[in-house]
Amino acid sequence: MNEATERDCLVMEIMAMAYAVDRQTNYAVFIDYSGHVESLTVEITESKTRYTEKLATTEFYVTGKYESTDNLGWLKAKRDQLKHIVDTHEVETSGMEEVSRRVVEYAF
Repeated sequence: MNEATERDCLVMEIMAMAYAVDRQTNYAVFIDYSGHVESLTVEITESKTRYTEKLATTEFYVTGKYESTDNLGWLKAKRDQLKHIVDTHEVETSGMEEVSRRVVEYAF
């Protein structure tokens, strides 16, 4: 299988696994594919009612043309992480990079 075909299959598997996480667990999952830049974003939130509370998010340029990473390896790892969530119903954060964001709100 050539790299483009394998990449396409992995992207479809990631989308299918993200759908499975959303349907088979209490988590809500958002998938965004931006074709004009070939960017894939997957976001997992606390629940379907608390969908603004993010637990994990990832974004990647599918073809790897903007990054020097092993994009097939990255796609396989993301697919496997989503499969783990389907199997265990747990978001395993060990091995994930912690991202801190400062949230500012204004009252009026």
